[in-house]
Formats: sequence, C-alpha cells, structure tokens
Amino acid sequence: MFQTPNNDGLYLGSLKELETLENFDTRVCNVGDLGEMKKLRHLSSTVDGNLEDLKQIVHYMNTTSDHANFLRPLITVKNIDCFTEERHSVFRKLINCQILHTLYMDGHLGQIPPHYLITSSLTEIVLIGSQLKEDPMTTLDKLPEIAGTRIARRRICGEENEMLCTWFPGT
Repeated sequence: MFQTPNNDGLYLGSLKELETLENFDTRVCNVGDLGEMKKLRHLSSTVDGNLEDLKQIVHYMNTTSDHANFLRPLITVKNIDCFTEERHSVFRKLINCQILHTLYMDGHLGQIPPHYLITSSLTEIVLIGSQLKEDPMTTLDKLPEIAGTRIARRRICGEENEMLCTWFPGT
C-alpha cells in the first residue's frame, strides 16, 4: 500500500474539476477531500476498518448537491462489524443514501433494515460474513432496481452456509 512520508494520506482536494474517482481507498486518501471535488460524478471507494471514514463518506453522499448527475457510486466496506448500535446506525444511513447503487459489505450485520429504509437506487449488494439472522431475500426482493445479490458465508437462523449464494430477481 502507498504511504506518504508523514502518513497524512494523499491530498486530492486540489482536483476540483475531477469527474470520476476510482479506487478511492480511505486508508491512503483523505475522505475530507471529496467535499472539494464539486464536479465529481462517479465515486468508487473502499473504507477499511475506519468508522469515522465511513461516516464521512455517508455524509458526502447525502450532501452532494447534484444527485441527479451523480452516477452509480460503488462503496466497499471492509472490517467494520456492526456489533454496536452506533455502527449499525451508520450502516443504515449508508444503505439509505439516495445515490448509492452498489454496496459490497464485508463484516457482521446480523440484520438488514426493512426494504422501505433501503434506497430504491440500489442495484447490487454483496454481503460477506454478514451472519444474518433472517433470510434477506424477502426484503431485497422488494427493491425496484436490484439486479443481483450475493451472500457469502451467510448465517441464517443459526445455520452456517459456506457456499456463495447468488440471487437475481424473478428467478
């Protein structure tokens, strides 16, 4: 992984005209710089283990002034287990972001919110190690834009299922 000499992270705030940002990793880059990128239309970001960075990403996506022109953000969340109400609250805010299209979540969830608290713009969700207590398909099937769901190592009703489950609506 890339590191700056003083471990402050890469400064990207001067990229004010940038429209597409791929592979934005919060371990390397400053999340606060996103607010400076007023023309950003596409974001692909990874948040690895830092709840404060995830909070900032959620805040950024909720306050982006031009939602209509923001194209299909993809957010990958790793190593943020939702064992506390604070962490689960941040996850609920993330999955309710109106511009969120794709979410990869690697970590304990226990449960997903009801369908009416999940953004209708979500087209794909991948859950790894989520240890869901109930089958999420009854909730995810109600989302109008969802194109696919993958769940790896899922735990439903106390039973561990180690196989990768792929689900597509109408099948």
